[in-house]
Amino acid sequence: MKELDKLRKKYRDELSDEYNKKKMPHFFAHISRQKGYYNPQRKNYCKYQTSMDYLQTVINGFRIKNPYKKTWLPFVAILDNGKYHSPNVNQKQINKIYSLIKRFISDRKSLYASDKPKEEKQNEANMLYDTLKSDIDGETIGFSTMFQLLCSLENKDNTQIKNILLQILWACGNNSYSDCIIQSIDEIEQLEEGGNDLKLFNIGYKITKKRLDSTEKVDFHPYS
Repeated sequence: MKELDKLRKKYRDELSDEYNKKKMPHFFAHISRQKGYYNPQRKNYCKYQTSMDYLQTVINGFRIKNPYKKTWLPFVAILDNGKYHSPNVNQKQINKIYSLIKRFISDRKSLYASDKPKEEKQNEANMLYDTLKSDIDGETIGFSTMFQLLCSLENKDNTQIKNILLQILWACGNNSYSDCIIQSIDEIEQLEEGGNDLKLFNIGYKITKKRLDSTEKVDFHPYS
């Protein structure tokens, strides 16, 4: 015991910080919280070059879910609410569209779980998608209803249908959909063949600047 006291006295400065707090290994903080005697007022939980502190640091890294996510804008941040009027929202139409997509997801899931040949599954999946696209394309969706529909995609309950709905709306070319997207004022650089600005694989390109237009239509089929 006397030997232990001598060691404590010898390393007293290293075992305490400038505020006279007792230094403790970092992983002790986790144990102290579990045991109920976590005391940061009297103890300084420091990270040391030890295997336990290294392990605790790694574990904490897995607990932080995507630390860069806070820099991302939510989808609603790119929507233009200038013409939105809540009394003009057709909630029945929104519910109908959700029902169509959920039925598509359910039918597709059953199809892929069946014993049908792969090529047959692919063809039927194409037909299911085309039917869904046709049904939604047949809907006349007003601006306020479209705006409310897009805003509702931020709801966690709609995570499963979010991507499919955006694909369908884009493929249909609904004017209300493109009107809801804020137009960018920035120009981006693009490459066009037939220039001398850049050469890739012995092909000459010129660098041009172009402003993106959300009203431009793009042919897209997820099962092609």
